Amino acid sequence: MYDSRNKALNWISFEDPMQVNASFSNIYQRYVMAVLGYDFNPSFELDLPDWLSKKHECEWYGASCLDGKIIKIVLDCSIMLIMKFAPQVSSNLTGSLSPEISRLEFLQTLVLKDNSIEGTLPPEVSDMSTLKIINLNENLFSGNVPSSIGNLTELTQLDISRNQFTGSFPPSIGNLTELTQLYISENEFSG
Repeated sequence: MYDSRNKALNWISFEDPMQVNASFSNIYQRYVMAVLGYDFNPSFELDLPDWLSKKHECEWYGASCLDGKIIKIVLDCSIMLIMKFAPQVSSNLTGSLSPEISRLEFLQTLVLKDNSIEGTLPPEVSDMSTLKIINLNENLFSGNVPSSIGNLTELTQLDISRNQFTGSFPPSIGNLTELTQLYISENEFSG
């Protein structure tokens, strides 16, 4: 199976115009961002400025860094359309969210709203102890919300509304004492 991880590894090894090597301090961060690029835009129909380019991954569209470490990813389709980064024919990101996202150990904000990202929310997201904001509003996520979501004790905002999540909403949400905004409407929760 030639999935996004293999494509990203191939890209960083043979095609990356930056020609990084194993001694590059952010090689894994660059790899994870390439995985996300292939996950969300598998055929590269969308023009995500600077993704998979010779620029540092902190300069790729939607990424923000502090001291060279990615702390924010904002890929909001409604903003991309306004800024004309996405062609009208194919107006949003597709694919799924890779468990590799959890390797961005300094990520504080993950905004992927108004897209067509599908699949389950990887349980590995719950290992991202620095996350403060998750906004996955208006996508096609499905399945259960992992019970380990309660491990994200720094989380202040969780918006998973307008998806296709099912099952019971995990009681571990009560562990999120910093949570001030919770949006879960328009899903298929039971119980």
